[in-house]
Amino acid sequence: MTTVVAISAACLMVLAIVSMVVGSYFWIRASFNRRRPSRRWFVHTNPLNAVLFEDELLSEGLKYRGKAFRAIGVALISTAALFTASAFLAPFSN
Repeated sequence: MTTVVAISAACLMVLAIVSMVVGSYFWIRASFNRRRPSRRWFVHTNPLNAVLFEDELLSEGLKYRGKAFRAIGVALISTAALFTASAFLAPFSN
């Protein structure tokens, strides 16, 4: 049973890492598709902040924004499942 949980935890770790990389890629792609000039000063200082506001992005940027949020959500959920699996495996480690 612990072997199955350990393999599942490894798969969750890989899923979390890959989805964070994919989420970061889509976040950067969305920030490239923003409206110029911005109305917010913190978007001027850091263009990646444009993803946080729908009115700062073009239609293509909104598509990437949704993909980025989904990928980061998958990463957070798989990380939470990974912590749960590690809590399950902790009593079995020597």
